[in-house]
Amino acid sequence: NRGSVREVSDYYATPQNVISDALRKFFELEYIDSVKDVLDPCAGGNIENETHHYTDMPYVKVLQEEYGMNPDTMDVREDSLADVKMDFLKASPDIYKERYDLVITNPPFAIAEEVIRHSLEFCRNGKFVIMLLRLNFLEGLKRKDLFDNYMPKYIFVHRKRIDFTRNLKTGKHG
Repeated sequence: NRGSVREVSDYYATPQNVISDALRKFFELEYIDSVKDVLDPCAGGNIENETHHYTDMPYVKVLQEEYGMNPDTMDVREDSLADVKMDFLKASPDIYKERYDLVITNPPFAIAEEVIRHSLEFCRNGKFVIMLLRLNFLEGLKRKDLFDNYMPKYIFVHRKRIDFTRNLKTGKHG
């Protein structure tokens, strides 16, 4: 949404078809049976109102409907539908340490690296962190240490620019 007013908390809901496509590809490469406990730390969703158009938590919805999984959810926004309303970066890894097989989310881009690093503390050894990020996240010296220590096993590149600003009620773009 460059060149425009940004949504509060960088809240841009991921289109469900994008999540569905990515998870389908991921589970072609990894055994789905190895994923039992899932967390979406930036779950989104909100009580329907005039300012937001996305009323469900898209990652949760896809995981429930297509894979029968019931992820734990967390979100910083008070109007979120998440189970836990708090800043994920302030969540204690001691409480959640190595509790999850998969942490998956679309993090606010401004804090994406911090969300990735924190997510790694919540995953069991050898399990997965999946983040939806702009391709240019892979560029630059700023994240050299991250990729030197945690090179992604897979990188899926979407063929089309993903629209995060469509109003689900009207179908019009923001």
